[in-house]
Amino acid sequence: MRDTRFEISDRAYIELQTLLNEHIEYSYVNFRSISSCCKPKVDIMLNDTKSEDDIVITYKDLQITFSPNDFKDIKSITLIYVDNFEIKIDKFDDIKKDCANCSSKGSCGSKTTNGCGGCKSC
Repeated sequence: MRDTRFEISDRAYIELQTLLNEHIEYSYVNFRSISSCCKPKVDIMLNDTKSEDDIVITYKDLQITFSPNDFKDIKSITLIYVDNFEIKIDKFDDIKKDCANCSSKGSCGSKTTNGCGGCKSC
């Protein structure tokens, strides 16, 4: 498995710490991959538990969790904060999808050929 690199700006780190301090019931910052067409998308949330298969990394004093299966194609994730959290994702160079014919129009489950799963509007 290739490693995914996490980078968190100082401001994003402070905002995450503030959220964790305000919500003491949570211990983990959890990153999850969201199904999308062509471009990977990541969701971030606070959690009080981690899944059995989650990897836990420590960033300064934050406990970050993520599923290795969710991030096998993602080289790096950069989290910044400018009025809200923003995430930049870089895929490994050898991950290419042919999404030329991919469209979010159509019924659920459409346009799932050519490695372009998740192209649907449900």
